[in-house]
Amino acid sequence: MIWEPDYDMPAYFRAVAGHEKFGERCARCYDLRLRATARTASERGFGVITTTLLISPYQDQQLIVAVGEEAAAEFGVDFFFENFRRGWSERGRLAKEHNLYRQAYCGCIFSEWERYDQNASTRQRGG
Repeated sequence: MIWEPDYDMPAYFRAVAGHEKFGERCARCYDLRLRATARTASERGFGVITTTLLISPYQDQQLIVAVGEEAAAEFGVDFFFENFRRGWSERGRLAKEHNLYRQAYCGCIFSEWERYDQNASTRQRGG
């Protein structure tokens, strides 16, 4: 595992600008993150990439796979898909049992806003 401590927020905002709706911004975010992952894997000689996003029932698995396979092909690596959601309830149980932090949003500023602001989705749709 390679831990990337730098979250390039300006690059994220450039990628999602004008695409703040849930599906649109997620597709652009997946693309940004998985291309960076594929590039790093290629540079370091790894043959396969995947993402922890595949465990979340809130993420679009089909879109993640499509974007991941495209990014992987571009950089000459493979994308590994497994439906990690089968472990979702066990993950939750273990996290509670060990008093681990459980984030209720994907991590982007928009999903954090939607998670904590009861009216966010209504305002975002212009309602």
